[in-house]
Amino acid sequence: PFGAGAVSLWALVCRRRQRRGNKYDDAFDMPAELFRQHFHLDKESVLWLYDVLADELGGVRASALSVELQVLCALRFFATGSFQASVGCDRSIRVSQATVSRCVRRVAKAIVDVGSRNNWVHFPTTPEEKAATKLGFLRRGCLPGVVGCVDGTLVAIRAPRGTGTEKAQYWSRKGYYAINAMVVCDADMNITAINARSPGSNHDSFVWRICGLRRRMVAGRLQDGEYLLGDSGYPLEPWLLTPVAGPPATSTPEGRYNAAHASVRCVVERCI
Repeated sequence: PFGAGAVSLWALVCRRRQRRGNKYDDAFDMPAELFRQHFHLDKESVLWLYDVLADELGGVRASALSVELQVLCALRFFATGSFQASVGCDRSIRVSQATVSRCVRRVAKAIVDVGSRNNWVHFPTTPEEKAATKLGFLRRGCLPGVVGCVDGTLVAIRAPRGTGTEKAQYWSRKGYYAINAMVVCDADMNITAINARSPGSNHDSFVWRICGLRRRMVAGRLQDGEYLLGDSGYPLEPWLLTPVAGPPATSTPEGRYNAAHASVRCVVERCI
């Protein structure tokens, strides 16, 4: 009796949420702006995802759901960070929490697998790629030679298995288990490098020091006058510019540099 009552109550909650929120049975009937708010991508980008993920998501019996519904379900979860059951209540999705969980896992894995094969995350290496990247940043501010902005973000995870010492490595400064992911992006917020292997207790500067991208910098992959931008948590290096400590007055050259640095570097914060 309790189980049946709980199911009925949940169905009522879903119906009320549908009445208050999304009234569209087909997501593509939504106005463009509402669609973007709902899934954080425009319709054209979602259709492109359908196409590139079709082979990964549509060829096995593991799910009777269409590729389209799997992608929309995962995107809705990524966009909101909401409880999976709430995502399943969305009128344009309408699936169980367990199905939402499977969709999120399958779509996330498909994106990683297809992206790895097609080199979606690609740091500029050729003169032409670097010139285009530098021009993109130069249009945002007055710092020439910028080929990327770097920052770290904590990605919450469940408590890892292992000893107390091993688990402690993942306990972040913000009070939860996490991975400290390093992200580099261009002026259009395209991610060009990522390192998501470091435990949450590691500082951004440590993650940077051990990453493969920095090893490429040490090996001379950037020319003189080409830089990444990082915040004060990163070390000042020949290929990595950070703010001047102080902070200096805005009327000084150092202060103007800091202002220009911040105006350009904020792109990675928005990306994350």
